[in-house]
Amino acid sequence: TDFDTERSFDFDNQLKIDFGGTQASDDDIIQRFEFGNVQMSNPNSTLIGGSQALFGIKSGFKFGPLNLTTLASQKRGEKRVLNASNGTIKNQIYLKPYDYAYNHFWLDTTYLGFYDIYYTNNPPAATPSMEPFNVNEIEVYEQTKDVSVAAQFQAVAYSDLPILPPGGRYPISLRTPPQTASAGDVQKGSFIRLDPNRYELDRILGNITIKSLSTDKSYAVAYRTGGRGSYGEFSNVRGDSNEIVILKLIYVNNIQPGYKTLWKRQMKNIYQLQGVRNVDLQNSKIKITYGIPPDTSEVYRVSGSPYIVEALGVDRNGSLGGSIQPDGQFDINNPSFFKQSTGEIIFPSTEPFRKGL
Repeated sequence: TDFDTERSFDFDNQLKIDFGGTQASDDDIIQRFEFGNVQMSNPNSTLIGGSQALFGIKSGFKFGPLNLTTLASQKRGEKRVLNASNGTIKNQIYLKPYDYAYNHFWLDTTYLGFYDIYYTNNPPAATPSMEPFNVNEIEVYEQTKDVSVAAQFQAVAYSDLPILPPGGRYPISLRTPPQTASAGDVQKGSFIRLDPNRYELDRILGNITIKSLSTDKSYAVAYRTGGRGSYGEFSNVRGDSNEIVILKLIYVNNIQPGYKTLWKRQMKNIYQLQGVRNVDLQNSKIKITYGIPPDTSEVYRVSGSPYIVEALGVDRNGSLGGSIQPDGQFDINNPSFFKQSTGEIIFPSTEPFRKGL
């Protein structure tokens, strides 16, 4: 066993139980049994590669002259061939509309309406009505299940949390969540405060990105706006260290449509190009196609036949000469639509594949 929950990738963890490692008798039906990290070896095949990162059960049987190997597993990694030239790597990456990044969230549903207004302008710009909602201060918290972690405290996080009342504390009634609370509405547990390097905040649009988000943990915040007040209890206003803290919930494991508030506040318009950082913009291109392969097209098949990138709002300027007219190409040089350092595609609509099309 070689297992660490803090590793970046699941396939780096190794667990294997092996029965029958010694030479088995020809009379034994069960020749070998493996559980955990297993391999599928095909020495005589050029079509199926071996040594894949598989996790499951592998069994070897012998019935007279017949040898039978069975394998039931899930794939935890894949082999990919890349072309490298002059210090850069060229690779094609394919994404579907449901492949959005899962670590971006709005702090409140109010900000969803501001987002579309903000991107209506070219270049994007805030309006005076958004100013009172600008986030002036924030603290971000991660759930911990390790009792040895220092500086942890008990908290109850609510997906729908009212503005902090005068005095900076919520009523005692909120510190004991109701037994009838639905999943995704309330989360009670131990939390620790995240270092600011672990997240990014857009103070104007009211959204947050959790770096290296652990999908099996919950996340919550306390934040203050310029003109609307505070949500959640900040660390500097807490009294008794044993008292349960009230926070605003932004993520729980396995967010689903039934978690109405959290599902609505999870951003579904940012797409991460996996394994890509510091993209060479001059030698990269993003295409958006519509249809069922191989019958796909970059043109949306409706009246006027617009390019899909134009319909989705990510083609506003020409690629040459600084033209302000669309040219049928994704504006990869526009930092509002593509984040070069992290390889993230950003659509100017909260629901690009519903509203945009």
